[in-house]
Amino acid sequence: MRRVRLDTLTIEQIPEPAPAEGEFLIRPAAIGVTLPVVRMSRRGGPGVLGGEVAGTVIGLGPGVTGYALGDQVVTLPFTGSYQDVVVAPAAVTSPIPPGAAVTAVALVRSGHVALAALDSLAAGESVLITAAASGVGHLAVQLARARASSGGGTIAAPDLLAGAKTVTGLAMRHFAATHPNLYATHERELWKLAESGQLRPAIHAELPLTDAARAHDILESRQNLGKVVLRP
Repeated sequence: MRRVRLDTLTIEQIPEPAPAEGEFLIRPAAIGVTLPVVRMSRRGGPGVLGGEVAGTVIGLGPGVTGYALGDQVVTLPFTGSYQDVVVAPAAVTSPIPPGAAVTAVALVRSGHVALAALDSLAAGESVLITAAASGVGHLAVQLARARASSGGGTIAAPDLLAGAKTVTGLAMRHFAATHPNLYATHERELWKLAESGQLRPAIHAELPLTDAARAHDILESRQNLGKVVLRP
């Protein structure tokens, strides 16, 4: 199968993986490109690229329950995402509606990052959302509005100095492992808001897996207005 190399962002051929205890095997329909992964690839060195993935379950490891072959899911494998078949931990995998793969990779990880930051706000507080056109930022603006916070891009410096808070990223693997109930609650909130039309994930570009280098260039140069997605 094909995999994108971390150091060169070119395609190489590797054996298809097998799922271990508590893991899925997924054939991706959409792979989300994130700025942390872009920065990792620029540093070079050994390793494989992570990022959110949505697609079809084609294998179940021992101990995985509640899913069947053919189910549509979104997941955060953290490594080995830029490839034709992905191994993913069940702990950060959840079902999605049929045909919603692109929406899912634009919504789930970025939405979790935004909600985790917004959870720190008290009633009446302002929120500073930097990079409001990015994959996380454009969702954070909408989520802040939905939660009746004051959002809408970057607020005035005096308001920030008066006690507003800043939306930043977080270690999603640690968050999912240490706060599984909150992770599940956030996921339900994200899909409910998306289904109601209050949350509209923006897709800047959909590119083939072979164009991973171009996708990374778009994010690194901050050209994107929303999510950049790779399609195997």
